[in-house]
Amino acid sequence: MLIVNNCQQKKCNYNEVMSESFRLWLQQELNRLEWTHAKLATKAGVSRSLVTRVLLGNADPSADFCVKIAKTLDQPTERVLRLAEILPPGLPEDNPDLQELLTIFQTLPPAQQKQVLEYVQFVSRK
Repeated sequence: MLIVNNCQQKKCNYNEVMSESFRLWLQQELNRLEWTHAKLATKAGVSRSLVTRVLLGNADPSADFCVKIAKTLDQPTERVLRLAEILPPGLPEDNPDLQELLTIFQTLPPAQQKQVLEYVQFVSRK
């Protein structure tokens, strides 16, 4: 809610919200581990000033930065890259029906995949 309220006041766009989400996540990780910016920087092999600039929103995290942060924080690299918007958002993992649908869809031959897609498009227009 804080992110949304800040953006309503500043009139920011979606990318700024996601950047703020990444910064918030990273700061929460530091708080959880009771680490300073300097400790994260040392462990990740990046400069303390880069960590500080990213956390303050004065620099966007690069892919290299995210990979190092993911490894240091023992997080899946893909997750960190998605949080930083370097990769597009993934499917919601908390929706088992959607996960099952995707799994089944991937096992179908291409002709049946096309039929399923056409059906879903038809149903969604109603």
